[in-house]
Formats: sequence, structure tokens, C-alpha cells
Amino acid sequence: EWTKQQHIVTYGFKLSDDRPLKLRHEFRFNGYSGIGRNEFDLIVSIEWALGSERVSRRVTVGETPIPQLETDFTFSGLGTRSTEIDHSVAEIIGRLMMRIDALSRE
Repeated sequence: EWTKQQHIVTYGFKLSDDRPLKLRHEFRFNGYSGIGRNEFDLIVSIEWALGSERVSRRVTVGETPIPQLETDFTFSGLGTRSTEIDHSVAEIIGRLMMRIDALSRE
């Protein structure tokens, strides 16, 4: 809650559930060839949606969402589950490697 008040809802800005603030970051690997000869692009994206009381996260590899990493929790729960970070990274890496393998075989 303190982080939300100090860094997000300053200067009269208000978060709402019907129009959440969406933050998205894409990691792009362009012209990657993997184990094959053909080049392809890899995109991993993480999107956070900040509503009035809750935060949600969506992760995709290419256009495919990773349902195991979709989560929704209150602002007070943000940053309290540090062990989840290792799980999230491992899941993303596993999906990325599967995508590389599939695209390398095309």
C-alpha cells in the first residue's frame, strides 16, 4: 500500500478496476537461429495490470500465454512471495526452450 501511495497514485492519479494501469515489458531476440539454420524472432512479454486494489500479471512466450504464471493479488501481497520468483523464471525458461526447439525444427 505504501508503494502504491508513494509511487503510483501521486498528484491526483487514481487507479480503477474498469480501466487499470497496464505496464508491459517485452524481451525480444531477433534473428535467432537456435539449433537450426533458419532465423526467427522470440518474444517474451510480462504485463502487469494495476487496478484500484489488486494487481494481476500475465506472461506470454510468443503469442502463447503461460497460465501457470497468471496471478492476481492485492497490493498488500506484492513482494511478499519471494520464492515465486524462482518458479516464474524457471517456467519462462522452460517455455522459451520449448519454443526455440519447435521453431528450430521448422
